[in-house]
Amino acid sequence: MATLPQSYETRLVAVAATSVHQQRINYGSRVLLPSSVLDDLCRITMVYPLQFEIITPSQKRVYAAVLEFNAQAGSVVLPDWMFQHLGLSGTMVVKVQSCSLPPGFLVKLRPHQKALVMFENPRHLLELRLAQYPVLTKGTTIVISYVDREFQLDLVEIIDMKQEFVNGILTVRADGAPVELKVDFERPLDMPPSPPETPACKAASPTGANVIGASSPTGVQFQPFNFRPPSLTDDSKEAAGAPLLQHEPAQSFSSSSAPERGNFASESEHRAFTGTGRTLRGDLLSESQSNEASANAAAAVPAARPSPEELRAMRLKALGGRGRT
Repeated sequence: MATLPQSYETRLVAVAATSVHQQRINYGSRVLLPSSVLDDLCRITMVYPLQFEIITPSQKRVYAAVLEFNAQAGSVVLPDWMFQHLGLSGTMVVKVQSCSLPPGFLVKLRPHQKALVMFENPRHLLELRLAQYPVLTKGTTIVISYVDREFQLDLVEIIDMKQEFVNGILTVRADGAPVELKVDFERPLDMPPSPPETPACKAASPTGANVIGASSPTGVQFQPFNFRPPSLTDDSKEAAGAPLLQHEPAQSFSSSSAPERGNFASESEHRAFTGTGRTLRGDLLSESQSNEASANAAAAVPAARPSPEELRAMRLKALGGRGRT
């Protein structure tokens, strides 16, 4: 019949590893116990690997394994990160008692430095470094070393093999083989937060009488193109609504110093050309002769259309010249 494991409890003075030049234990969760504790454990039945719970007078707790039994009598040497987590200072007495933790399934870590997750394979790096942490405690900040740098990681959540949230787990089995532990990362503390995502602004749908299904004429209204062709008369002014295109009335010009402006439609009478010109001989006509010739030409216009010979004779007479011989 298998013997049930027995509990063990003792009180020791907590000492930080750096204060006794034991920095080698700072990158793990193992502590140094005095040889007297080993003598006591040999007399009872214990669970392996050995696991202990360290409790302060203020009831702060952390789980730890054992590296060696070579500490000074009556003292326990703790890694610096564990000493700080418990809020210890100077020489304070803590309670060390045996415990039994379940094997772990998943641990969620929050790195303090984003450089840790920028390595080529940070999960493989953690597999190597977590081998120094056979026991993990929720809420603690562990330290790992890589390429001469220290990286801090917060243990945010811990889940055991039963898929339950627990405060502590084992990462090794009784035979020393590592537990298959899944690791999840949160955003590093020194990484700036991502800008908040803003939903895409939806374009306002136009509403109005021209929109299919619109119930009210409010909103965007459609105005058809209103074009009126230009007119030579003044009838466009009497039409309803102002025309889009307006034109200046047509103008007629004469050689006088003050030209008359008017509508082509209002000019019902044809005016003959008046002005000075040259004769067939090249002589300039005086203004009086030109005016007289123009008046005679206007009066000589018969009611019936003259023949071409008569038109030629009339033009020669008006110009006051003679035909060639």
